[in-house]
Formats: sequence, structure tokens, C-alpha cells
Amino acid sequence: MSHDQYIHDRSGRARAGDDSRALLAGAATAVAGVGAALALTDGTSVLRAPFTVFFLLAAPAAALAAALPRLDPLSRTVVALVGALAVDLLTAQLMLATHAWSARGGVVAVGALSLAGLAARAIGAGGTRGAGGAGGAGGIVRAAGGTADGTGGPGAAGPYEAPGAPAPVPGGEEGGGDRLESPGVRRDG
Repeated sequence: MSHDQYIHDRSGRARAGDDSRALLAGAATAVAGVGAALALTDGTSVLRAPFTVFFLLAAPAAALAAALPRLDPLSRTVVALVGALAVDLLTAQLMLATHAWSARGGVVAVGALSLAGLAARAIGAGGTRGAGGAGGAGGIVRAAGGTADGTGGPGAAGPYEAPGAPAPVPGGEEGGGDRLESPGVRRDG
């Protein structure tokens, strides 16, 4: 197999993987939507309970996963599912404590919280991606000891430096004085 055929084969497989993920996400959205619709109507379908439970887990999990773009896929999935359970349980607890419990109300409340989370993420990522703004995916302020990926010496700018971050103080204490260090920052001296 030549190099060109190998690259073509790899890109074809990657495209097929993206297509299958998109198809799976679409199917999950459809099942969750049907679950919400069945919960809000007086239908007597056998699918009402499992599809509604799927909606109650998938909607907040999707909102939480969207808010955690920096985590690896497995960690994001676990955190999103555990967070979805917490959202569901806290919503039910709050509704029970206020004597406002109803199954339909719970579905509406969880759906509204999920939509609010997705909307906040969409608005926050709208124009501030990479700019370090609120809600954006801004950079991490690096310590004076080097860049977060360890490719620079003292005072070297790196890919994880937030715009407007203060420059290190030359000749100061080791590490540039009283600056705080971000987790995972390598100190070169």
C-alpha cells in the first residue's frame, strides 16, 4: 500500500467515524425528543417510560458535556452523566420540598435547565473563543517558569498564555515572585 493510498484510506475511515457519530447523535436527539413529547402528552405508549428516562439523562448530560470541552471524551462522558443524575435528583428534591411535584413539571424543569445550559454555552462561545473572556475557551495564564507545555524557558511566551497576562519579573525570586502556578505547569528553573 502506497503512502497516498494509506492517507486516503485513513481519511475515509475518519470521515465514516464522523458520519456514524453524527447519526448516533441524531438518533439520540430523536429518542430524547420523543421521550419528552410522550411525557408531556397523555399517551399510553410502552415507550413512554424508557424514552422519558432517556430524555431526563440525555438532556442535562448534553448541556454539561458542552460546558466541558477541555476534558477527554471518557472523563466528559462520566462527569456529564453523573452531573445529569445530580440535576435530576436536585430538581425532584426541590419540587418535592416546595410541594410542586408533577412528572410533567419535572420534565419541563429539566428540559428548561438543559436548554439554558446549552444556550449559555452557545452565547459564551460566540465571540470569545480563545480570547480569555467570560464563558469562552480562553487560555491559561502560565507561570513565569515557562510555558504550560514545557517548550519555553523563563519568560518565554507559549500557546497557553492568556492575552494580557503579566510578563515575568526579571531578576526576581525563583519563578518570578509571588505568582501562582497553574496545574501542570513545568518549572524550568
